[in-house]
Amino acid sequence: MKIPQPVITKEHGAWAVLLVPLIVGASSADRLSPDVLFLAVSALSFFLGYVPIEALLRERFGVRQGAERVRQFRFWAAVYIAAGILFAIPLLALGYWLLLPISCLGAAALIGAYVLTRVSPKSVGSDLVAVAGLTLTGPASYYVATGSIGRAAVMLWLFSFLFFGCGVFYVHMKIRAAGKRKRTFSLNERLSLGGLNLAYHLAVIFIVGVFIALHFTIPIVLVAFVPVTIHAIVGTIRLSGQVQLKKLGLLLLGQAGLFGLFLIAAEHLP
Repeated sequence: MKIPQPVITKEHGAWAVLLVPLIVGASSADRLSPDVLFLAVSALSFFLGYVPIEALLRERFGVRQGAERVRQFRFWAAVYIAAGILFAIPLLALGYWLLLPISCLGAAALIGAYVLTRVSPKSVGSDLVAVAGLTLTGPASYYVATGSIGRAAVMLWLFSFLFFGCGVFYVHMKIRAAGKRKRTFSLNERLSLGGLNLAYHLAVIFIVGVFIALHFTIPIVLVAFVPVTIHAIVGTIRLSGQVQLKKLGLLLLGQAGLFGLFLIAAEHLP
């Protein structure tokens, strides 16, 4: 039997949402543990399994895919989920039992995101729920790397969620602008289209500032949010109906990498 072509997600930004928190969490330890590599492969496998499973659910609820496509989705869903379980077993055998509730929360978030896309295919809400699930790789890798889970792991998840939420609001602003089919906008139109985007970014800066004031984190974490906030403000002021998705995607990936480097630096500062 011929092996079907692999099913890979086309949401390239989702890779950063998954991997950046995982890398930051893994950097908490003084050395790279093989256990973290098992976690990374397991998380990646489950992540890849989401797309064929989602397609099979669409088929189940009336969106016909064709027999060949269904066979492809079934094959790769089975491969990905089996690989995810296979690489998770050694971690559970080593006693990392808290990975189970973390995994359940991640699965619940992705299921919730799917349900919300049934109501509205493109919404801020469904994307934020998906981000909440994917960024759980941060506390999971912190737990496996250090053997413990506490405030630092929770802060890693929260900051990762807030950061990638910035991208969600910004991209949806650009999508709404493109939907207007206008080349240019007045200042009032730009503020109307980008008001929610600006409000979210300012709220994030305020929240991180509060955590710094309460000594839950250090100022460099606030610096990690500065580039994306400046981009959001400038992008709103200069908003137009033209969207270069490839360029925007690369820019957001670069910001995600910079954010991860700042968080890693924050972990290792005295």
